[in-house]
Amino acid sequence: MKQTTLDGGLEGKNKNKNKEKEEEKDKGIEKPERVEYRVYKAKRILNKYKHADSWFWNRYSAHPYVGCEHACEYCYARADKYLHTDRPDDFSRIIKVKRNAPELLRKELQNVRKDVIVTADYQPVESKVGLSRKMLEVVRNLEFPVHVVEKSDLVLKDLDVLKEIHEKSWACISFSFSTLDEDVSRIVEPIAPLPRKRLKAMRKIADAGVLTGANLMPILPFITDSEEMMEDVIRQVKNCGGTFVLVGGLTLDDNVRTRYFRLLKNRFPQLLPKYENLYKSDIQKHYGTISEKAGEITRQYGLKDRIPRYCLNFNQKVAEKLFDTVYRIELKDSKRAWVFRKAAWQVDELEKDIRGIKDVRTLPGIGEKMARVIKEIMEELKENE
Repeated sequence: MKQTTLDGGLEGKNKNKNKEKEEEKDKGIEKPERVEYRVYKAKRILNKYKHADSWFWNRYSAHPYVGCEHACEYCYARADKYLHTDRPDDFSRIIKVKRNAPELLRKELQNVRKDVIVTADYQPVESKVGLSRKMLEVVRNLEFPVHVVEKSDLVLKDLDVLKEIHEKSWACISFSFSTLDEDVSRIVEPIAPLPRKRLKAMRKIADAGVLTGANLMPILPFITDSEEMMEDVIRQVKNCGGTFVLVGGLTLDDNVRTRYFRLLKNRFPQLLPKYENLYKSDIQKHYGTISEKAGEITRQYGLKDRIPRYCLNFNQKVAEKLFDTVYRIELKDSKRAWVFRKAAWQVDELEKDIRGIKDVRTLPGIGEKMARVIKEIMEELKENE
């Protein structure tokens, strides 16, 4: 892709207001009047993690853009460690475009073992630049499994490529929601496509035979955490062909807390004392209770509260079971969950097939009790083969 073409297209884009922003009612939230796109040549693209993520199952991630125009008030990526400018508010106003992202991805993926990658980003700029599509084409050609985490129905433009990836390996598209209430959505995620658009996109993806579901995250305390609101999301996901609903809480680190509390002060002032008390107490316990309840509702609708893993070998199947146990235990006892998490990592990263190890107690950190757990998992998997 030539830089002149990319820059020229974006220059025109910078002169226009986002159409969706013009059409939707202003709910009193400050929206960026002008988004600035900065095109540059990146030095690297692929993020490699020490351990596979036990929620999204990815070992890698690669993103064509830095910053996000959707301007979600709660976004964890506004925290200091993720910022690409000195001003936190620039996170949704200045979008950096990695013009060589597809070429870098092709080069770097060829040097790593095959596993799930989280990639693509469907901000408004994607409709003009098309970097996400080109990156998905790289993933398809190299036959890597992919997980796309989205808030935009723009992902539908690349459904043909995602179907091809699904046929060659595995593709999963999960849509993020904090609520289906459009009034609340316009306040907390002012530029993101409305929830109903995401649900319609989910239906089309499901009809295409590609795995899809929802990330109900973050659940906002005292705003979107009622059983009725959670069940509404779960019910609609079911109706739209989704097969899973993951639940997660609101992380309030440094800049995120400052911005989110500013929102509360302006729009939900009565909730400020409740938030201050909640985040001084055991927030993990609070979200553990909510997650358990949401999980119950999810299962009542015949959905999963975890994404089924795309397993490339038997070790990953065993590790998936251990990671599932980690999730269940962590809802009540995060310290105890660490024992299972370490065992899951150990099994997941074994180079040798665990079935060829006579005594798994010889593995670092695997004691008598954990060895029995692993043996039971292996026997269960063998019976289900």
